[in-house]
Amino acid sequence: MSDSSTHKIRRLNETHLTTAYDGFPLTSPKGMAIDQENPLVIYVVISHGLVMLNLLSGHAVTLNAAASAGFGDGQLETSKFNSPRSILQVSASSFLLTDTGNNRLRIMDVENETVSSICTGEFNKNSLFA
Repeated sequence: MSDSSTHKIRRLNETHLTTAYDGFPLTSPKGMAIDQENPLVIYVVISHGLVMLNLLSGHAVTLNAAASAGFGDGQLETSKFNSPRSILQVSASSFLLTDTGNNRLRIMDVENETVSSICTGEFNKNSLFA
């Protein structure tokens, strides 16, 4: 589980909770997905992007270089997010992400190293009363 208050990835078994990873670059992890092909690799949604974490080696790689919130589709390294919240693996190399600050559902393709918006929407409270 991702623990956003303490910036850690936790592991829960039958008897206790342990820390699986504690350190940079996991700033406020919001959600994670376990790689279906390699269960020792997880993808973690952080404040403004994504981290790939190898639980066996303890090696963490920030997948996008954005240091601040924003919006940007395209190459994974230069993509930007604004308050991403959850991630779900949908194929061997594709993940869906909710990007709440940008009001978008986005897809990350780790094989091609790209991010694309697949659904966007704005809530208009006035349309409820029209």
